[in-house]
Amino acid sequence: LFSSSDDGSSSRIPPTYPNLKQVSSIDDISTLILELPHREVGGKLTPWEEVEEISRTCNERGIHFHCDGARIFEASAGYGHKSVKQTAQPFESIYVSFYKGLGAISGAMLLGDSEFCAEARVWLRRMGGNLYTVLPYAISSWDGFRKNCLIEEEVHINGEEVYDDSVAKSLKSKLVYDNGVFENRRKKLTRVLELMRADEKINSIVQFDPAVPETNIVHGYLRMSYDECMAALEKVELSTGIRVLNRVRSNNNGISRENSNCGDARNQHFGCRFEWTMGESNSLIEDGSFVRGWNKFAQLVSEGE
Repeated sequence: LFSSSDDGSSSRIPPTYPNLKQVSSIDDISTLILELPHREVGGKLTPWEEVEEISRTCNERGIHFHCDGARIFEASAGYGHKSVKQTAQPFESIYVSFYKGLGAISGAMLLGDSEFCAEARVWLRRMGGNLYTVLPYAISSWDGFRKNCLIEEEVHINGEEVYDDSVAKSLKSKLVYDNGVFENRRKKLTRVLELMRADEKINSIVQFDPAVPETNIVHGYLRMSYDECMAALEKVELSTGIRVLNRVRSNNNGISRENSNCGDARNQHFGCRFEWTMGESNSLIEDGSFVRGWNKFAQLVSEGE
């Protein structure tokens, strides 16, 4: 979907869902699936008030409400929720990925009530999805969850902090959920984009959607052909040691302002696109390093025109 502004530019936005009560074929709907965040539109989020309203309508109509929550930890941080439990509350069932934000080997989890999960296990076997063992994936997933979602609370006795290691070790520490990792990654991405927009050379070759990340995902559109992009990226890495982008996709015939999903007011073609997130490794890179790499990239592209 697109939203047009007064200056004629357009921006791709998450779907605005119709009032289910006005849908004539509502009796034929068994399940409604909502992805959080919306990856195909740059990690944008459906307004939380709307999510709650959809949930209420589904309950009234007897419609199952499922969440494609592959990146639910990023969504939870984007909504400002203190716990992912709050983000999960409106849904009957949720799919959660372990290899994306948590960085596990692979794997996912389907959550719902006991009856739902029991039936899902049957269909898992029917579809050939059962493995001999999931132990390596379980260990890796739990490790990723501990690293990215849990923090250890301070040990207290009678309201006093414990400084004696021998005493502290005899007590069980309490792990509590914290979305700080995902929130800090979103803030990191936001800072880097702000610095890049302030650089005229960089701003002339790339446009981001959304301009301000709602979660730790953003889509970028490059004003150059795929071949020009790949050639410039290779030169930047050889001359500076900075890999600006890891994966770039070509747009078949480019995208102009009329059908752009990020609204290029200069009516230039976007020859390629990419998805950008901050992960465990690149989030440790100094903000200025991103700008230096992109500045060199923009310089080489301009020189090649």
